[in-house]
Amino acid sequence: MKSGHAVELSVVFAHSDQVPGRRFDETFCKTLRKMWVQFAKTGNPSLTADISPDGKAKEWPLYDLENKQVMVFDEFNIHPAKEADVKIVDWKTSYFLTKYYSI
Repeated sequence: MKSGHAVELSVVFAHSDQVPGRRFDETFCKTLRKMWVQFAKTGNPSLTADISPDGKAKEWPLYDLENKQVMVFDEFNIHPAKEADVKIVDWKTSYFLTKYYSI
């Protein structure tokens, strides 16, 4: 399983061993949890290097229609990226759903 709806919940609630076929690094799990807490406290999930579990700042950019940056949660590198550079939907395996869920 690559990613799916609510796959992050097992990581956030410290049960990362319960995601079928996936093992998340403990530092990744701590970072994701810290970002959730930071968002709840401040409204901004960004982390400075001094509070980030891996010692690296994680700047979550505001989404705007000009730059269109999204946050990528790769267990080896949490980083912002241009939406156009990230394969968000795998059309080869999900296109058939459009006949069921199209508007």
